[in-house]
Amino acid sequence: MTAVEFDGLTMRPITAEEFISWGRATETTFFSEPSDEALERWREITELDRTLAVFDGDDIVGTAGTLSYRLTVPGGELNMGGLTAVGVLPTHRRRGILRAMMARQLADVAEAGEPLAGLFAAEAPIYGRYGYGMAAPAVYSKLAATHARFHDKVAFERGVRFVDVEEAVATFPAIHDAVRATRPGMPNRSPREWRAWLTHDPEGERDGYSRRQLARLGERGYVIYRGKGNFEQGLPSGTLMVIEHMATDAVAAASLWRFLFDVDLVGEFEVNARPTDDGLPLLLTDPRRLRSWTFDGLWLRLVHLDAALAGRAYDREGEVVLDIIDELCPWNAGVWRLEAGPGGASCSRTSAAADVHVTTAGLAAAFLGTILLARQVRAGAAEEYTPGGARRADLLFTTDPAPWCPQEF
Repeated sequence: MTAVEFDGLTMRPITAEEFISWGRATETTFFSEPSDEALERWREITELDRTLAVFDGDDIVGTAGTLSYRLTVPGGELNMGGLTAVGVLPTHRRRGILRAMMARQLADVAEAGEPLAGLFAAEAPIYGRYGYGMAAPAVYSKLAATHARFHDKVAFERGVRFVDVEEAVATFPAIHDAVRATRPGMPNRSPREWRAWLTHDPEGERDGYSRRQLARLGERGYVIYRGKGNFEQGLPSGTLMVIEHMATDAVAAASLWRFLFDVDLVGEFEVNARPTDDGLPLLLTDPRRLRSWTFDGLWLRLVHLDAALAGRAYDREGEVVLDIIDELCPWNAGVWRLEAGPGGASCSRTSAAADVHVTTAGLAAAFLGTILLARQVRAGAAEEYTPGGARRADLLFTTDPAPWCPQEF
């Protein structure tokens, strides 16, 4: 990337020597003070040539980065540029810095030939205007230990055991990848990411919780969790936080939940980032006691619309003509015909009349079946030109299982 000048500022990738300043500038916007160890861990997974920094003289006042991922989509995988480390110092707000970085990042993703860009939004209102749509929401839950009970028909197996970090680094990725192959919305984790994540667990960053506990059930599942001990009037009232629960089959999943819910001295369980179609509520005798809320999770952006739409699988035959608005990636704007079926799909420009008029953010939200077009039409967020056109599109985009992205980046 070459440097870009605007409004007396300079935007360019950082050098290795500038990484610490870049990282501290990023964390300033999030009210965080990372340790030197945390910054070095971050350095291990950062792709310097895909970073952006906006300089005011020698000072870094804006930051962004892109990570290279393979994202599971129905029927396979697509390359995705994962936007991360986005921040603008409060001293330089409203000078066009964020828009400049977003445009540059999308140009970089497009030049790399990646059909998709993705991110986790610190604030939800920001990214829709850049063409991102909510594509893989996640569910967070709390459950009192007194209600962590399973109904009689749930099958379990024994064999869960604790492992150390080195065994986890060696064995967890294969289980994760087996699940990822079946679940749209999941990006790969590189060996560097696995090692950086599992080996970095300083006490100062645990918020009073224990170190991460690592356990697995053979080759079929693993759990990562923390605990925080507490007693109230002599009674145990600790908290167990489930960071990640990954299982390749229903019995393994139930067995890992049982292992977690059998941990002593716990008053409440906190369950992080589960899919919206998670099976846990169906295992409980009283699922109403599982108090849940939905987080918007992974946001996607179709950077090369034709490659993205043609690059996923579809369960049924059909076609739809879409009229797309896309100001930041103008090569996507216009009318496109999607012809799809179990045997493959094609997406090409057409002069035919459009069935549905939708923004690129709306199309991104529908891409993995999360916010379908008929719903957007009812809300006034999209317009149906041909009666039944949105429904035909939805029959193509609907996916099972639901998209899920358990890792933030």
